[in-house]
Amino acid sequence: MARRPESQLTEEIVRSATDKINAIRAEIDPCTLDLSKDERKEQAPARKGFETHFHRLITLAQEKGINIERSPRDMLIKEMENDLKLRQLTNLAGLLYNRILDSYRANHANVWDGFLAYYRILSAMCQVDPEVESALKPIISFMAINSNHDVEDPAKDVDEV
Repeated sequence: MARRPESQLTEEIVRSATDKINAIRAEIDPCTLDLSKDERKEQAPARKGFETHFHRLITLAQEKGINIERSPRDMLIKEMENDLKLRQLTNLAGLLYNRILDSYRANHANVWDGFLAYYRILSAMCQVDPEVESALKPIISFMAINSNHDVEDPAKDVDEV
């Protein structure tokens, strides 16, 4: 059985957290983008660690009088500073996302485990109690059709982080 948190979420906690998350989203909205899945795929991946060489490259370009029109040095410097701030927010959001998703997965596993326990007991009762057998028929059909290979991923409806 999966671990359980110290307490359960209340409607008040969910409402308060939702309000705070929406306030954060509204605050950073003008400074962030919402890309489609296709746009995400189009973004050129950066070589890991390039940031350590960024300022040296820009300084050298400035010393040599090089300024690319579509990527002016001043804009790139501001974007690099923004990149570092976005990374910090991404890390924090990722930690929050992982904690909530881990909790959801553990809770979901606990509910499924409990479902199976009750199903086993009530299925055994079908042999001696026709009322239970009749009431359990839709669940027995469900269990017969949806076997282990048809498992639910709690994160499947969540867009990429």
